[in-house]
Parts: sequence; structure tokens; C-alpha cells
Amino acid sequence: MNRWSNMRYKLENDYLAPCLRGRVRYFVTRYVGTHDYEGRAAILVDGEEVLSGGYFEAWPVELLFSADERIEMDKNWYEGLNQRHFYAAFHEFDTQSVTESLQSGDQIVRLFALFDRRVGKRTLLKLREGLDTQTPAFQRFWGIRMAAEGLTPSEQPQAI
Repeated sequence: MNRWSNMRYKLENDYLAPCLRGRVRYFVTRYVGTHDYEGRAAILVDGEEVLSGGYFEAWPVELLFSADERIEMDKNWYEGLNQRHFYAAFHEFDTQSVTESLQSGDQIVRLFALFDRRVGKRTLLKLREGLDTQTPAFQRFWGIRMAAEGLTPSEQPQAI
């Protein structure tokens, strides 16, 4: 599957948690007049772009990577996070388990997983344990999902 419309359908319908359906949109575009048809990608919640970036506007690395990660990264790598990276992240997400996606080294894959219907309330609450070590984007997406599920950050997981 390499058509954006198919990817978007899967992200917004097959994978998206029911509490977020109709609220979350994924957006990718290519600019025909640019070299190699470069473009941009975005994730929108309630019509607001909560994360966006592209070839001509770098992803907000301060949201996606910790300070230590940014120091160690090659500058050219993270400035190249564009719609192609979005496609690659989707492919990784689509071909592995949600547990693997939540532990991925690719931050976009991890964000896709946070909104995934296969991530339940107990998993969301367990993610709170290491939340302070996560990136600001991960923390924000976790907060969006928690609120959508009607959970507060201080809740305790329920026993089965």
C-alpha cells in the first residue's frame, strides 16, 4: 500500500481509537512545483495542527526529541523529517504490533500508536510511569488520548 488515501483511511478508521474518531485527521501533501515533489505532513486534533513539518519547515525537533537526543543527532537527519518520513513511519507502524510501535525509536510511529484503538486504558495508565522521560510531543499526545478516554493522569489502573 503506497497510496496516501489508503494510509489515511487506515490511520483514521482502522487504527484510530473510537474516542478519537472524527476528531483526529492525518494530512500529507506534495508540492508539484518543488524538487522531487517535496511536501509536508501534519496531525490535526479538533482541526488544530498539533504536529506538522515538511521539507521546507522542519519538524519541531524540540517536541520530538529530548535535548540529549538532539545533541547526538546529525542535524541533516532531523531536518529531513518530511512527508516521506511520515510514509516510512506509517509503514513501520502498519507492519508491527502496537507494543513494538509504542517502543519504536521513531517518534512518529510512537505517536501513531498512542492513538491506536489497540492501546487500552490500562496501557495508557501504565505509560504514565515513564512519562517524564518522554518527549513533549509524546506527553501531549498521551494527554489528548487520556482526556478522550475520560481518564485523569492521577487515576490508578483497575484490577481485572
